[in-house]
Amino acid sequence: MLIGYAVITVLCYLQYPNCWFGGDDEQSLARMKSSLEDRGLIRFTLPCKMLVPLFLFMEIQNLGLWVNNKMKIFILFILLLFIGNRFPLVISLLVIGYMIAVSNNIKFFRKIQTGVVVAAVIAMLSFVSVTRNIIDSLIQTTVNERDAGDENNIRVLAATYFFLEFNGDKLEPKIIGNGIASNGDDMYSKEMKYLNEEVGFWESDVGYCEIYIYFGIIGLLGLFFWCYGVYDIKIEESYKYIKYYFLFLMVSMICGGYWFENIYVVNILTYTLVKSNENLMNKYLCVKLQS
Repeated sequence: MLIGYAVITVLCYLQYPNCWFGGDDEQSLARMKSSLEDRGLIRFTLPCKMLVPLFLFMEIQNLGLWVNNKMKIFILFILLLFIGNRFPLVISLLVIGYMIAVSNNIKFFRKIQTGVVVAAVIAMLSFVSVTRNIIDSLIQTTVNERDAGDENNIRVLAATYFFLEFNGDKLEPKIIGNGIASNGDDMYSKEMKYLNEEVGFWESDVGYCEIYIYFGIIGLLGLFFWCYGVYDIKIEESYKYIKYYFLFLMVSMICGGYWFENIYVVNILTYTLVKSNENLMNKYLCVKLQS
């Protein structure tokens, strides 16, 4: 899936402004043009992009074990930069820093060395015209939003509206949600379409809004218990990077709708952790029986 995403992304850039993938209507093209002006790169609407940080965390976890994975880390970092989403980029770097700091696979000197190398790579990218333009544009977009203040930030306005005003005094949708909006002619779908296209309030801009609007407080509680189970479960050391990925997703959802975008991946990863726990318990049971 990751390789497919990378290949299709390259094809998208090669054939732009013709759109084979990622939307070919006027609205999609307008968003791409706006992204090029604001962020210094074209953002295509493609699935699987959040697999990039997942495999980046895996490679970082095995940095002290696998000899030849440094080039993979570099390529994954470039792919992450070209996603063009600021918050996931920043959260990925913070999670990677934490992973390196607490890693038992990497000796202290190698941790310092890795930090210096990462800083050098970022500095080097700042001198390459293409990546420098992306970095500068992302920083400038952030500065502009900050200068405008929270009262004018579209994500703050959308979150405030969806959490406090959208359901009004109706108790039922607050508890169990409104369901997922379709493209039908029902009033709920028309209202969501109006908010998205005319007002600029996208429920996916803040992932927790999306879950609340669709599935209510029960949905938010379900998400909490799901992630708590992921954090609490005992697993084999080789799968620990998956826990870091869930941490990344939960923090990134403050500024993006990454849960439903990655629901198939999340299910597969949860199953992987459950099977790892089962293997660990079986090994423990075998040791107990032998002793």
